[in-house]
Amino acid sequence: MSDEKCGSHFPAGQKETCLQPPRGLKEYRKLRNSFSLMGTKLKGRPQLTEGKRIKKIDARFTEKEYAVVLDLEKQLDIRKTDLIRLRVLHQAQHVLVNAKEMISLLDKIGAELGRSGNNINQLARYANILKKQGTLSPVVAERFNFLFAIYLEQQKTLEVALRKIIRMLGT
Repeated sequence: MSDEKCGSHFPAGQKETCLQPPRGLKEYRKLRNSFSLMGTKLKGRPQLTEGKRIKKIDARFTEKEYAVVLDLEKQLDIRKTDLIRLRVLHQAQHVLVNAKEMISLLDKIGAELGRSGNNINQLARYANILKKQGTLSPVVAERFNFLFAIYLEQQKTLEVALRKIIRMLGT
């Protein structure tokens, strides 16, 4: 380029080329594409070969149903799409459970069992005192044994139910 095009940046007679800014969009693109990173263009995220989600299902919910979905999204801390996908495809036969609420309820059941055990121990202790004194009525002892047998059966049933719940939570 001559000194006239470059202005007077270089002394006369010096053979330096002057870089002119691109004049149009075409020249700008040509200039931009000539400055590639290490000779190769970046292509972004690699394309998925399998497992690509290309199908879409639209569903409509009532206000109440949508509120339930939003509530589950907050409680379980997962996105709506993952929640629905998990529920429909992977765990259709399983029940989604709020773990915090489940632990809270199990804690209450455990506390109630503890109180029941304390009451039974107090009744048995009192019955032993009455027996030593010889004032224990056979009707009271028989009734206590009958109620205690019912309590033990209910406790076994509760234990089986809790084991099932724990297994369901584990899967």
